[in-house]
Amino acid sequence: MKKAFTLIEVLVVTVIIGSLFLMVINLYFRMMETRVDVEARQSLIDNSYYMLERINTLVSNFTIDYEEYFNRKVVGCSGDGGENFSWGQVGDRGYCDDFTGYGSKNSIDGYDEDSNWQLYYCSSDFGDSSSEITNNEDEGGNYVFEEDNSGRVRGGEGCWREADEGKQSFGQYEKQFMDVGTDVSGAGGIVGDHDDLDVGLGPISVADNENTQELYLISDTGDERLFIRRKKVDSMDDTGRFDNLEEDDDIANLYTLQMLRLRGFDAGEEHDFDSDGTYDGQINTWACDYGQGFECNGSAVGDPYNNYKLPEDEDDGWVNIFGDEITVTDWNLEIYPTKDPNLSWNDDDTQINPYVKINLQTKLYAGAWAERINPSILQDYQLNLQTTFNIRSNY
Repeated sequence: MKKAFTLIEVLVVTVIIGSLFLMVINLYFRMMETRVDVEARQSLIDNSYYMLERINTLVSNFTIDYEEYFNRKVVGCSGDGGENFSWGQVGDRGYCDDFTGYGSKNSIDGYDEDSNWQLYYCSSDFGDSSSEITNNEDEGGNYVFEEDNSGRVRGGEGCWREADEGKQSFGQYEKQFMDVGTDVSGAGGIVGDHDDLDVGLGPISVADNENTQELYLISDTGDERLFIRRKKVDSMDDTGRFDNLEEDDDIANLYTLQMLRLRGFDAGEEHDFDSDGTYDGQINTWACDYGQGFECNGSAVGDPYNNYKLPEDEDDGWVNIFGDEITVTDWNLEIYPTKDPNLSWNDDDTQINPYVKINLQTKLYAGAWAERINPSILQDYQLNLQTTFNIRSNY
């Protein structure tokens, strides 16, 4: 007679099968976790390197925009400008919120914050209070160089003043290296006569250059500009549902890189192709580059470029250039030299080819990954990159 399985035998087999089943299930989930882990790490690597490659492609036809860095230094970042300028004022925004006007405006004495493009000139003639030096009625020759022992201009710092701390028109940085002297021609003007001198010395443009937070570039033709900045664009409002994740954790905030492209026009002081300075050879109007897909909300340049509009504030026209997979938890730029080597030809320390060193730290953004990976593990996914771009030089 055939014997049946005993109860003990059945239980033993059941336990063995159950254990094997649990092992398979655990192995399956571990394989799934490993797959997601590998996918996440690869996404971080791929997106971070793509970010650098994209920047390299964007900057390949541009050089450092010393005019805008000078403008930023004088205007300030989010507070003091001039010698007190610091990129540390970007705060948790990631960018400067003081609007420079990008060279289409000016705030020199005699003009208000909304004034249009206008330049002032530098002179070593302390007694000349001509409006051609200052472009205003400021008495006492305030926009002047300091003299050295030879009686000629000292240069080195230009003639801008700490008290200005306002928007500088495009082309103003270049004027800091020129001494227009006085009216020696007898024709009634100090600018453009034969005592005008290219000093070859001028002020630092890129202040706090080893902690730069925004990248300003200009084309070798001088009529296109490319700006890149880091900005906080999103955050996780409800972090309580995730263990070990607080709202101020870096992976809970999405920082991305943004880009703005501008097109330069010789459209006159009022940017309308009908005011003084139109077609005089000096770019005085910077509008969002509609031809490249950048749209702004300010005033239109005018016929035939009605779709090209001036940016009206510090956020107008900027676009995100990357997705939400990764967050740029930190980025830092080092820019050399700190002065335009073309203009500061008399300064040996600046005669190097311009270059930008980028230090980049990225992590996975919890808003995109926390449902798939425990946030406490996400904190460990970090990539630090450093690279140097040799920027095209025009000299």
